[in-house]
Amino acid sequence: TRYQVSSVVGCPDPNTLRVVSVAFAQDINQSKTIAIWRGHNGIYVSDGRTPLYVSKQIENVFDPYKTPHINTAVPTSGFVDHHRAEYHWEWASGSNTTYDKEYVLDLRRWKWFEIDRASGKYIQCGVNVSDILGNNYTYGFLETGYMERLEYGASFDGNTITATLQTGDQILAPNDPLTETEVLRANLVTIPHTTTTTAELTHYIDTASSGTAYPVSLAISTHRLANTITDIFSLPGVFHGFNLVWASSTDAVKMIPMIFAIFFRKTRDHFKSVA
Repeated sequence: TRYQVSSVVGCPDPNTLRVVSVAFAQDINQSKTIAIWRGHNGIYVSDGRTPLYVSKQIENVFDPYKTPHINTAVPTSGFVDHHRAEYHWEWASGSNTTYDKEYVLDLRRWKWFEIDRASGKYIQCGVNVSDILGNNYTYGFLETGYMERLEYGASFDGNTITATLQTGDQILAPNDPLTETEVLRANLVTIPHTTTTTAELTHYIDTASSGTAYPVSLAISTHRLANTITDIFSLPGVFHGFNLVWASSTDAVKMIPMIFAIFFRKTRDHFKSVA
């Protein structure tokens, strides 16, 4: 019997509608089979009850006055990577008529991240296939007509894979925008790498468009974690942002940051406009 789960939330893009099994809060009593799809103003999930909005983190893309934003004239698409429990949503931004954006919802952590496969290699649709033993694999199709096996190997169709972690601009003095601080050191804890052993950490002060870059070592052979301290000793500022980048075409396991911490000190009162 068909019945209506909502009189408000619809499914304007049928190609985004997928079914997947998930466990909320890692609780077996909260394991459910859900449908996930794009509604008119975001991504929703439902187990047959009222749809739940799960795209708060990326809500800006549904605002036509923000950049980037979805081209509502082009239907979007989605597929599920069952092996990694991820929902991939492909969409066209701005005035593009082919998909140039791929946002992914981690169905274990319920967090969004973006995959940028570079111009000419954006995924236009994805499918799941199984071998005769029931092993599941995910494939994607490019606008050039080629089919790619996803999440396989150390590169993507010859392209280096780059991992990027971008923080927001933060006031380091707790709840005090009238105090300037200096960043003295950064502490990064990651899984070690033996091939591509250096990442680049860029520090931005007061929301500047450019920052200062520092090399960060990810190499250690005698421990299970690389625990690196990087000297920064920055100029004073109210806001501090950080961008961590690691690129490799040889390491199948990419950068896995565990902890990122900042050591800072209060410098002076902030009573002057940022020029």
